[in-house]
Amino acid sequence: MADVKRSPLLRYGVALLLVAAATIITWFLQAEHARTPFAFYFIAVIAATIYGGRWPGLMAIALSAIISSYLILPPRFSFLIGSEGVIQLGVFLFVALVIASLTERARGAERKSLLSEASLRTTLRSIGDAVISTDSRGCITFMNPVAQALTGWTMEAAVGRELPEVFRIINEYSRKPVESPIEKVLRDGVVVGLANHTLLISRDGREIPIDDSGAPIKDEDGRITGVVLVFHDITERRSGEDAVRKLAAIVESANDAIFGKTLDGVITSWNNGAQRLYGYSSEEAVGQSVSMLVPEERLEELGRIMEKLRAGESIEHFETVRRAKDGRVVNVALTISLIKNDAGEVIGASTIAHNLTERIRAEQALRESEERFAKAFDSSPLALTITSLKTGRLLEVNDTFTRLTGYSKDEAVGHTTLELGLWAEPSDRTAELAMIAESGEVYNTEYRFRMRDGRELVGMLSAEKIEIGGEPCALTVIQDITEKKRAEEEGERLFHLERQARKEAEEANRLKDEFLATLSHELRTPLTAMLGWTRMLRTRMLDEDTARHALETIERNVRSQTQLIEDLLDVSRIITGKLGLETRPVELASVIEAAMDSVQPAAEAKEIVLERQLDPTAGPVLGDPARLQQVVWNLLSNAVKFTPKGGRVRVSLGRRDSYAAVSVADTGIGISREFLPYVFDRFRQADSSSTRSHGGLGLGLAIVRHLVELHGGAVEAESHGAQRGASFTVKLPLMAVNIRRDDTPEVSGDGAPDGYRAMLECPPLLRGVRVLVVDDEEDARQLLSAILDQCEAVVETASDANQAIEAVRRTRPDVLISDIGMPGEDGYDLLKRLREDFDPAAKALPAIALTGYASEEDRTRSLAAGFQIHLTKPIDPQSLIAAVNQLVNKDSPEIETEKFLS
Repeated sequence: MADVKRSPLLRYGVALLLVAAATIITWFLQAEHARTPFAFYFIAVIAATIYGGRWPGLMAIALSAIISSYLILPPRFSFLIGSEGVIQLGVFLFVALVIASLTERARGAERKSLLSEASLRTTLRSIGDAVISTDSRGCITFMNPVAQALTGWTMEAAVGRELPEVFRIINEYSRKPVESPIEKVLRDGVVVGLANHTLLISRDGREIPIDDSGAPIKDEDGRITGVVLVFHDITERRSGEDAVRKLAAIVESANDAIFGKTLDGVITSWNNGAQRLYGYSSEEAVGQSVSMLVPEERLEELGRIMEKLRAGESIEHFETVRRAKDGRVVNVALTISLIKNDAGEVIGASTIAHNLTERIRAEQALRESEERFAKAFDSSPLALTITSLKTGRLLEVNDTFTRLTGYSKDEAVGHTTLELGLWAEPSDRTAELAMIAESGEVYNTEYRFRMRDGRELVGMLSAEKIEIGGEPCALTVIQDITEKKRAEEEGERLFHLERQARKEAEEANRLKDEFLATLSHELRTPLTAMLGWTRMLRTRMLDEDTARHALETIERNVRSQTQLIEDLLDVSRIITGKLGLETRPVELASVIEAAMDSVQPAAEAKEIVLERQLDPTAGPVLGDPARLQQVVWNLLSNAVKFTPKGGRVRVSLGRRDSYAAVSVADTGIGISREFLPYVFDRFRQADSSSTRSHGGLGLGLAIVRHLVELHGGAVEAESHGAQRGASFTVKLPLMAVNIRRDDTPEVSGDGAPDGYRAMLECPPLLRGVRVLVVDDEEDARQLLSAILDQCEAVVETASDANQAIEAVRRTRPDVLISDIGMPGEDGYDLLKRLREDFDPAAKALPAIALTGYASEEDRTRSLAAGFQIHLTKPIDPQSLIAAVNQLVNKDSPEIETEKFLS
């Protein structure tokens, strides 16, 4: 039957007519064929299915069942049929459905058989993939146009050739041929996908990335008569994927924060720049609302932005603020672009956030610089002018200029100095402008000037070329040097300064030459011994004792040269700023003991007595134990080196106020009064001659000073002169918190020892108590804040008295903890200002003195000044908590402040 397209109305109408006809025939013949009431209905179902298809056939079955149960099956004209009728109806439905299904399958098979070979070939020619068929031997029988374009072969030229003659398929990465697709299909006999990452090599040598598959061609008996191959050129897709990967790499490596979001504000992507700017990782950000980046007071602004995006508007360079994960407020410029789908609908937005912090800081610094310049310009005791080099007119003058010349600012600005008649010799003005134009400056040149009242004076003029708003100008300084004596003194001073500068430059060159000579000597000396003994050993003519002595000499000189190189490397790190510290709480006594053990052999060799006086209660410092040991070792090594045989070196450790003091004193050759100020300078040596008695590069003490300063301390040297010994004292700040020896916690990133939460016993009444901590040392403020935070107190910090007064007025603290020794106004001055304040709350504010001044007189003075409790550094954390608790909880037992004195 031809596959004629019929309308649904016609197909269902024919089915209805067929059922009606079957009903009429059955009605008239039912008496004669009572046992087969559904025979004509089966014919109607078959005819309806053949003509109309599945659904008309099913409709015919349903109508036949309904009509027959009412009109044909007894009792007639009723749907209440008996059990026998139910069985007959059920058998009919089952058989009818089977017949309809078989009929539909036969109809479909007939329809498929109508596809001719010509239509199949037309289809293969029109598809977008390359199609190639072969016979069972692998010889090509057909190639569609896409395959011909892909391989570079025409079908006429390729037919009859085996597949490898026409093209090859290789692995993209290994560049090796993959298994023949013909062999693979013929062997397995099933549809297969060929190797991944394959390239088709065309006739002209082009390498084309492809997706491929193959399937067998079988005859009616199931025998494989050939293979059909389908290749899909994925060059464009691969280029698109590469472009997407490159774009993703660009986005990930961008310095700016780039992230995507939906129109509901849900973050969908997050690059590394966003993580650096806001502190959230991609896992933390994606899926969250963008409102987490917006300060609460800016949420309304976010709502307006989202409304614009939903309305299809982009955002260009919108400057605002956002909040990072750690609470920082970040100044950003937002550019938000719309993301659309293929249909042009807005489905989201892409945000680029540029960090404006550095720009704002630079702008603020520029404004501050301009303000400082304006203030300095106006308040300078010298007469200053700014002159346009294009017009020669005055753009600005300061008050000193108006007082000196007698012209007001209004009279001077806008006129040239020639128009004002300031030059006694007008040609001088021409010469001045010529010098500025040529060299950009005029330095200390004397001119005669005439004031408004007719007085003449001699002025020392200096000028420098500057730019203001892109316009070349001259900043001029005029100093009145009329009095000859003052001029002579000024000239003498300048001459002295010039001579001193030349002397210092010559001295620097001399020191450089001496250092290079010393370095050459110090490096060559051990090399001479090492090279000489090495050559002697290579002769193999030395006896055992001499050989052992040679090896010991080589080893000793290697260690000496290693130390020289280490000193040079440390100095290099110091100069480049790369010398770092690994800090933690350090007990200095153990550091000193280790350093003394290191120099003990050298001291014993010279019969030098090492004495020690170490105070174990001096308290810990926050520092790098290895670098602190290097400091002590350098001082001890110097002392031993410059102390004669039979001398004495004394090491002491004690506490001086809020510092731990380490002193190394010797009975050696001492330091001359002339050299003492330069003893810590790099490359300086008291004796740099070729006949000097002691080796070295003169770097040890310079390294000591730098390491001590890195720890926030200071080092000083004392000597009463040559042959009278010398002493070096290192002062290191004590830790604000005393770490018990049995606890030995590590120091965390914020400066607080780890493990405080486990160590501290926090009274419940401290929760929410407002504490103001005042200390000029940042480390001390951080440590005290960390301790109080563990007990859930609310901590505010200040670095000086003015900040503390402002904090008291702003936050109304419950307790004040203040350091005593601070620059400017100390703790006593701060408390005096608070007690004199008109505010009763400030007068009654409970206060704790936390200080390094530990004597009984210091305690008495602090209590008399109005502090309720006097605690000394380093403080035990639990004692600090107890002191605060006592002040906020009057019922708590009083602490004995004396036990905290150390």
